[in-house]
Order: sequence, then C-alpha cells, then structure tokens
Amino acid sequence: MPQSNLTPHQAAFILEKALADRKLTDADIAKYLGAINDEIADLQERIARLTSASGDGPYVRSSERQSARERSAARKTHTASSVVAKSSPSTPTKKRRTMSPERKASMQIQGRYISYLRRMSPKDQPKFSAMAKKDGREKAIAAMKKMLG
Repeated sequence: MPQSNLTPHQAAFILEKALADRKLTDADIAKYLGAINDEIADLQERIARLTSASGDGPYVRSSERQSARERSAARKTHTASSVVAKSSPSTPTKKRRTMSPERKASMQIQGRYISYLRRMSPKDQPKFSAMAKKDGREKAIAAMKKMLG
C-alpha cells in the first residue's frame, strides 16, 4: 500500500478499522508512540554529527551521545510511568489482600476464556459467550480450542 498517497482522513479510517478488527492493540499504539522519542533522538544525533562534520557547530563526542540502550531504557521508564497512574502522597495505600486458591483459579480460567474469545470471529463470539454462561467457561474454552485447531 503506498503510504504517501493516503490522505489524513483515509489514514484515520484505516486506524479505526484496524482497532475495530482488533488488529491494532493499545500496546501497539503505545509502542509506536514510544518510538517517536527514539526517532527524535536518532535525528538529533545525526544532526549533531552533520553539524560537527561541517565545522559550523560544536563537536559532540561519542561519549556524550546517548547510546541506543540508554534511550530504550529511558523510553521504557517514561512509557511505564505515563501509563501507570501515580497516587498522591496524601492517598493512603491499600493493604494487599491474599487471594484464595479458588479465586485465583477462576481468574486464570477467565483469562484463558477471554484469550480464546478474542481469537474468534465477531459472529462466533456470541455463541461462545452464551455457551460459557450456560455450560461454564471450561466447556466454552474446550469448544473454542477445538474450533481453532
């Protein structure tokens, strides 16, 4: 697909469709947004090298340049801190409760059920949702596994 021929409206439409079809996740979007900082850092480094090569600007020593590993670590820290909601100092922290083995098992089954359900086509999802309500999530998981192969 020639990307240069897309209008902004076409690009927005394609993104909406990709999100609706679950081909583009929030994690993908966060990854692309995080890549912006890497791209900017790479461009700034290239500009610094070109400037020093032309003799018009200050020389940037390689020891002063941020390595790709450091940029990646900084991006991950920045992305993680922006995604996680920070509690204010005045907000008391909640005591973490222990989870019963039954609750833990139920949550694991629910995770597997949702994972398989997302792989199903939108027209098949209601069928498996009804099966999970009627016969249980385990039976719905088994049927989805069988259908997926």
